[in-house]
Amino acid sequence: MRTGWHTGLALARRNLGRRLRRLLHVPRRARSVIFGWGDLRWYAEGHNGVGSALRALLPSRSVLWVAACRHRPEHCLGPHTHWRALPLRPGGRKGLDRFLIRALALTPAGRPRPFGPRSSSSEFYRARAPYDAFHTCNTWTAEALEAARIPVTSVGVLFSVQLWSELPRPRCVPPPQPSPPPTRSGLTLPVDREG
Repeated sequence: MRTGWHTGLALARRNLGRRLRRLLHVPRRARSVIFGWGDLRWYAEGHNGVGSALRALLPSRSVLWVAACRHRPEHCLGPHTHWRALPLRPGGRKGLDRFLIRALALTPAGRPRPFGPRSSSSEFYRARAPYDAFHTCNTWTAEALEAARIPVTSVGVLFSVQLWSELPRPRCVPPPQPSPPPTRSGLTLPVDREG
């Protein structure tokens, strides 16, 4: 979501299951929730130099970034993020909920493990799957879409352009407005097409 090669997900808060909302402490005032997954050092700690990029190619710990947004997600990430709005079917919603819960590294008591300081609108949580050169943020996003019954495959997906080309045809998303209109889309995928 922050660079040309990263992809992630955004959901309307009402499309998150009750258990997921409770686990992540999603505030009631949030309209959208944005999810990003990636290498712990690169993504959460901000170690994004050449050395960190090379280390990220090897299996390493991962984090799930969760950001609550009071508006539509395209109003929260800025003008350089590109979006695809995708319909979310009821069975897909349940599958995506299960996928996101399984992505979290839960404590024995079944609670997520926060990583680093919490802000008022976002938090990093330790994730289960390791990050490496063959399981990138784009692979993870494709797996999430598969769980949501979106017609994509995660096999061989390493780069955002691969995932972007698999997605159903885009529905135009208008530029941010001062007063955002209501959204009916269940799932939104931010992808910066520069990568």
